[in-house]
Amino acid sequence: MVIYEVNLNIDIGIFDEYKSWLTLHMKEMMSFKGFLKADLCDDIENDRGLTEQAVTKNLTALYLIDSEKNLQHYFDHYAKSMRDDGIKQFGNQFRATRKIFKVSKSFNNSSVNEK
Repeated sequence: MVIYEVNLNIDIGIFDEYKSWLTLHMKEMMSFKGFLKADLCDDIENDRGLTEQAVTKNLTALYLIDSEKNLQHYFDHYAKSMRDDGIKQFGNQFRATRKIFKVSKSFNNSSVNEK
């Protein structure tokens, strides 16, 4: 399993419109082979205490993919057009950084109680 994390810093003037667009974008991402789950997260740590003078807000999109191979397939065949769609719509009014994590262990409520 692989987690693909996209951290977004969005100009406050387009934040609501961007978040609406991103929701549709993430649903489209789920159509790619191996994409199992997507979560859109408000960045409460970085956005805590924002004042009226704030010029940006933050979101993080998290994708769970079944393998590095399928994530690489996405990068090779679809990533450019998916990224270009956001740039076409919003220009330089947002910034994105990305990280990739390989899941080495996973826990849930039932596994915590196992010996």
